[in-house]
Amino acid sequence: MGRVIFVLILGFAIPLQSQSQSAKIDSLIFLLDTSTNHSQQIDAAIMLSREIHSTEHDEEKEYGYAQFAVEKAEDLGDTLLMAKAMDNLGLLYRFHELFAKAVPLHIRAFELVENKDVDPYYPMRFANNAGVASRYHQALDQAAHYYLKALRIAEQEEDLRNIAIASNGLGNALSQLKGREEEAKQFFTIALSAEEKRENTLGMAINYLSIADYFTQISEYDSARNYLDTLLKINQGREDDFGIAMTYEYFGHNQLAEGKDLALAKRYYEDALLLFRALDNQTKECQMLNNLGEIARLQNNIQEAKSLFLRALSMAEGLENKQLIVDNSMVLAEIAEMEADYEMALTRYKTAQTFRDSINMSRQETEISAMKMEYDFQKKESEIALLKKDQVLQEAALNTEKEKLRRQRAILVFLIISVVGAALLVIQFIKNLNIKKNTMILLQEQEQKRLKTVYENNLLQAQILASRMQMNPHFLFNCLNSVKYLIQTGTYKEAIRYLTTFSRFVREILESGKKTTISLKGELDLIDRYVRLERNRFDQELLFELSMEGITEDDLEGIEVPPMLLQPFVENAIWHGLLPSARAEKKLQLSVAKEGEDIRIVLTDNGVGRSNIGGNTLHKSMGTKITRERIALFNKDKIKKISFGFVDLKDKAGIALGTQVVIQLGKNVRQQPEEDLVLT
Repeated sequence: MGRVIFVLILGFAIPLQSQSQSAKIDSLIFLLDTSTNHSQQIDAAIMLSREIHSTEHDEEKEYGYAQFAVEKAEDLGDTLLMAKAMDNLGLLYRFHELFAKAVPLHIRAFELVENKDVDPYYPMRFANNAGVASRYHQALDQAAHYYLKALRIAEQEEDLRNIAIASNGLGNALSQLKGREEEAKQFFTIALSAEEKRENTLGMAINYLSIADYFTQISEYDSARNYLDTLLKINQGREDDFGIAMTYEYFGHNQLAEGKDLALAKRYYEDALLLFRALDNQTKECQMLNNLGEIARLQNNIQEAKSLFLRALSMAEGLENKQLIVDNSMVLAEIAEMEADYEMALTRYKTAQTFRDSINMSRQETEISAMKMEYDFQKKESEIALLKKDQVLQEAALNTEKEKLRRQRAILVFLIISVVGAALLVIQFIKNLNIKKNTMILLQEQEQKRLKTVYENNLLQAQILASRMQMNPHFLFNCLNSVKYLIQTGTYKEAIRYLTTFSRFVREILESGKKTTISLKGELDLIDRYVRLERNRFDQELLFELSMEGITEDDLEGIEVPPMLLQPFVENAIWHGLLPSARAEKKLQLSVAKEGEDIRIVLTDNGVGRSNIGGNTLHKSMGTKITRERIALFNKDKIKKISFGFVDLKDKAGIALGTQVVIQLGKNVRQQPEEDLVLT
């Protein structure tokens, strides 16, 4: 049979950015309102609070959903969920600079999982977050304590990322403690080494900046500049304008601290100012004006200094940044006093004092609120513990009553046996009792075997159903939004055609739920409809080819596979391979070939490759794990087995050309390794 090729052009444009954000929030709200699974509700509330924070910035909503997750987790009594919910609420407080409220939440999250059998990722994450919040709250000893806990776990797990995070945090905390600067440098060096092993240029840049600042603080200015020179090259290579601006700022700090070349310090601050202004970072722009004013004052250019401080003060007032208002008001008061303008000096001093008092009052209110929140959590936990204690007492009382009844029955039996009692009858009674006991044991064993068989069958069905439910809810929402858009634009025939394809796809998904296997032809038809539906979600072109060599449609009908075996691989190829790709022509090829008695299926894309997808490997590993488990269940009862593996396509220079997924069906196939890297 010759090659059969299907070509689809994905050219239907929909405004994706706003639809994707609103659809994600809508889907999470729908899940929260309709799910009967409490754990699922808690996870949805956590994700919803973070999504609202990043898109809508509605503090009342984000705090409301985060608090709901905490209370729901407490009611459920799930330790890990409680820790995740508290850590999430702490992060929201930290994002809004309410560090006093964030600290006890992160600490409590860590304490809940510290000695529990959970993924080490969680105690590392919660301890690092406790360290960050404590450091920003100026509780430096406490910050170092939790960073050290995170570092110990990270070293045990050989987790370079968290080793770098914890070591950098330790360095920053210790650098602010008198007499521990050298120790801080050692941790910065450890963090830098970990980031170099990870080839993470952003992490390397952060630690070069920290080490340079350390040398400036101990007056080793040349050493600091050597690190800043290296940092500048890294940021220029990354084309990171913010990083370059920060480097110029710290060059300025270095020259200002040394005091030998104030003109050079001024040039560095001016270069940083231009970049921060282009990035519309008004807080950093205000700080640069303040630094330039200080240099002008040191150079006795009082009027220039006054002008710069006034501009910085005006910006600080616009930003409502109380600390910057205090700093600039104080120095302007000193200048006014030098100029004998005592009335203005008094006004400036009063302004500075008012905002300093306001800062202290805000801190006190936050501290009081944090203490009340911690008290409420402890009270809630005490109530839960008390309820559990009452439950234990009630169970103990019930067991006592049961034991009393059992003793009464034994006495009654003894009296009956004594009255009726003949030795022969007693012996016969005991014999019958043993026979009954053995019979019950036999029946229980048989029942356990039967339940185990039922459980394994149900597990197979549940695994297949669970993988089927992995269908991205965004896909369903966007399909429905596409139909809505077609109707609103008056393209009714296209809307009917799209809706027909969508309904057939969904019906086939639901019908396959009743089966443990479907034909390979049915699976390929499902993939065809899926790709056709996906085309309306992007405004890019995609060439999709399906080829069959040495195999007929009758052959395909006779080949059994687990339902939705190919769909997750196709979805990953489109979303994580082709969509991020900058290639003008995006190709997705699916070939089915017969090799003797075996079948070989190859899915090839010319996307960005797996190594360029990003740092989050959870999605890949979880999808691969689910697929392996489904195939393992399928292989238990089938003569023909299934295996799969990945091939990373690269050119001679090591540049990614795409990804292949190779699936084999046959009697003697063996599982291929997941990380099967091939250079082509």
